[in-house]
Amino acid sequence: MNDLSGQEIRGYKLVERIGEGGFGIVYRAEQPSVDREVAIKVILPEYADHPEFVRRFEAEARMVAKLEHPHIVPLYDYWRDEQGAFLVMRWLQGGSLRDAIESGESNLKVVGQVFEHIADALSMAHEHGVIHRDLKPENILLDEAGNAYLTDFGIAKDIGGERLTKTGKLVGSVDYLAPEQAKGEAVTPKTDIYGLGVVLYEMLTGEHPFPAMTPVQMIQKHLNEPLPSIRRSRPELSVELNSVIQRATAKDPAERYSDVKEMVKACRRALTTAEEVEVEPRLPAFLEEVERKREIEHPVFVDREQELARLDETLQEALYSHGQIIFVTGGVGRGKTALVEEFSRRAQEAHADLLITAGNCSAHTGIGDAYLPFRQILEMMIGDVETRWEAGTITSEQASRLWENAPQVLKTITEMGSDLIDIFIHGRDLLNRVHEFALKDVTWVYELEELVDRKSRHGSPTDVNQSNLFEQYSRTLLAASRHAPLVLILDDLQWADAASINLLFHLGRRVGEGRILILGAYRPDEVSLGREGERHPLESVVNELRRIYGDIEITLTVEDDVEGKEFVDRLLDTEPNRLSPEFRQALFDHTGGHPLFTIELLRALQERGDLIQDDQGKWAEGPALRWDALPARVEAVIEERVGRLEEELREVLSVASVEGEDFTAQVVARVQEVKERQLLRELSQELEKRHRLVKDQGELKVNGQLLQRY
Repeated sequence: MNDLSGQEIRGYKLVERIGEGGFGIVYRAEQPSVDREVAIKVILPEYADHPEFVRRFEAEARMVAKLEHPHIVPLYDYWRDEQGAFLVMRWLQGGSLRDAIESGESNLKVVGQVFEHIADALSMAHEHGVIHRDLKPENILLDEAGNAYLTDFGIAKDIGGERLTKTGKLVGSVDYLAPEQAKGEAVTPKTDIYGLGVVLYEMLTGEHPFPAMTPVQMIQKHLNEPLPSIRRSRPELSVELNSVIQRATAKDPAERYSDVKEMVKACRRALTTAEEVEVEPRLPAFLEEVERKREIEHPVFVDREQELARLDETLQEALYSHGQIIFVTGGVGRGKTALVEEFSRRAQEAHADLLITAGNCSAHTGIGDAYLPFRQILEMMIGDVETRWEAGTITSEQASRLWENAPQVLKTITEMGSDLIDIFIHGRDLLNRVHEFALKDVTWVYELEELVDRKSRHGSPTDVNQSNLFEQYSRTLLAASRHAPLVLILDDLQWADAASINLLFHLGRRVGEGRILILGAYRPDEVSLGREGERHPLESVVNELRRIYGDIEITLTVEDDVEGKEFVDRLLDTEPNRLSPEFRQALFDHTGGHPLFTIELLRALQERGDLIQDDQGKWAEGPALRWDALPARVEAVIEERVGRLEEELREVLSVASVEGEDFTAQVVARVQEVKERQLLRELSQELEKRHRLVKDQGELKVNGQLLQRY
C-alpha cells in the first residue's frame, strides 16, 4: 500500500505512518476542525474489497463503539468509501507498553497501575460479551501520564454474535496464545486471563517467559510447559505474585481465575504485600559460600538407560498430563540407589522449576516411627536443607530451589494443613523458618502464629481423624505442585511404618490431580517375608495401586550371563582402559556380574595396585594381579577397604559401631570431641561418597534437636 502521509482525507490530514496492527496501517493525523491529533487505522487494500475482512473491520468499529471505558482507546469516527475503510481513534503520545518494557523502566507501583487499568477495561469488555483474544504489550497504549489503554480489537470475538474467523483458524499472537486457542477450541473470557498473565509476567521481569522461540516452539511451550517463576530473574519478587501468574496461566482454563475481577483482587493483595514487606527468601549464608560450587561425587552409574527412559517418560506424564507413581524394586546391590540418583540429577538439569524431595525409611526405627519419610519430605519443603546440604546428600541447586519455594509451602500448610502441625512438623520449626525468611506483616503469618500458640497452650487434638490428616497432607502437596512440580522419593519402603504405607496409598490415589511424581524403592525379597507373621502392608498397597494404574514397577535384576557380562564391560569402559577380554571374563567370573560386588571389587583392585594407570591415563592390569588372592564376597572387599582407611576415619567408624548399625553424627562428634560440621564432611565426603562405607539415612528430631542419621 502506498504511503498516505501528507494526504488529506475527509477532513483529516495524515501526518506520518506510525505502525501496523491487525489488518491495517496506522497513521498519526491532524483534525484541524477541532484542533486535535488523532490516530487513523486504514484497512490494507488487499483486504478492503474482501467481504469477510470488511465485515471484521466494521465489527471492530461496532465493538469499540459500544465499549465506552476510560481505559479503552475511544473511537471518534469510522467509514468506508471507494478508497478503503478507516477508523479514527484517540492519539496517545506515551507509546506502547512494549516501548515501556524495552526501556527497562519497571517498578511495582507502575506495574500495578497499568495492570489494573487494562484489567478493568478487559472486565468491562467481558461484561459486554467481547473477548479480546490478542492481548500483548503492543496492544496496550500509554498516555504521557502513564495511564494505560487497551486497543486493537481487530480479532476480538463477540460472544453474542457470529464468529469472525473461520473454524479452526489460529487467531492471536503466538507469544501470548492460550492453550485452547492453539488447539482451536472455543475461547472464553479465561482466554484473555491467560494472555493477561503472560503480559503481567513480561511487565514484572522485562522479558517474555519463553524467549527466542520459533512459532512452533512457542506454541508447544504454551501447550505443555508452565511459565517459569518470575523469581528466577527477579528473586526479590514475592511468591504470592508469582502464584497469581501461575494460576492465571494454568493450562486448563478451569484452573484459572473465574474472572478478571478475581485476578485483580489476588494481584492487588500480592502487590500490597510486596510493598509492605520484603518477602524475598534470601539464600542463607551456607549457600552463598564458595563451597556452594563444590562438586558432589555421584555413584558409578552404567547401563540402565532403558530404566532411565522409563522414569523420564513417567516424569513427563506427571509434568504435562497427570501425576504418576512408580516403584523401583530389586535386591541388595542391584543399583536402585544409583538409578534413582542418576534420574534425579538428570531431571533437575532438564527442568528448571522441578523440586526434588526425599524421605528414607529405617530398618531399626522406621516401623515404630510414624510418618518418618513423609515428615522428612515436608521438612525439606519448608527449607530445612542445611544439614542435608552439609552432608552432601543434596546439591546446592536442589537446596536453593527448595529454599526459594519454602515460603509458599509455609503459607499452604497454614491455610490447608493445620492438623499437620506437631504431627508431621513442629509448629516452632515453622515459626523459626518464617523468621529466617524475615516474613512479617503478612496475614497468613499472623494466622500461623496464632495457630502454633493455640496448639502450644492447649495441645494438638488427640482425635484427629487419620483420613482427614491424609487429605490435608495430599492437599498441601497438590497445592504446592501448582507452583512447582514435585518429585517425592521414598527409599527403603520395605521398612516403612504402617501409617506411612497408608498415607502412600491415599496420596497415590490423589496424585493424578497434581504435577507430582512419587518414586518409591524397596526390596521385594524383604516384603515377601511379611511382617510379624502377617502379610507385609506394602504388598497389598502396591497391588491395589497396580490395579488402578497398571504397570508401575521397574524391577532391577541380572537375568542372565549375557546381561551380567554387558554390565561388567560397560562399567570398565566408563574410564579409559586397555583391559583385555581375559581380564573382563575373569572379573565377571569372580563377581557373577553383581553390580555392587563388581563396583566394590574394581575399586579394591585400583586401591591395591592390581590395576594401574599407564602414561596415557588408561587403566591396565598390574604385574602382581592374582585372582585367587582376591576377596570372594563383597563383605570381604569392604573389610579390606576399612583396613586401608586413614586412622582418623577408622576411629570414626569404630565409635559409630558402638552405637549400632544405625548411628547419629552428633553422638559420634560429641564422643570424639570434634566439631559437628567437620564430622559431617568426613562422613559424607569421605566415608559415604568416596569410600561408600556409610549411607545417609536423613534427619531425626529428638526433643527439638535435629540428629543426622547414618
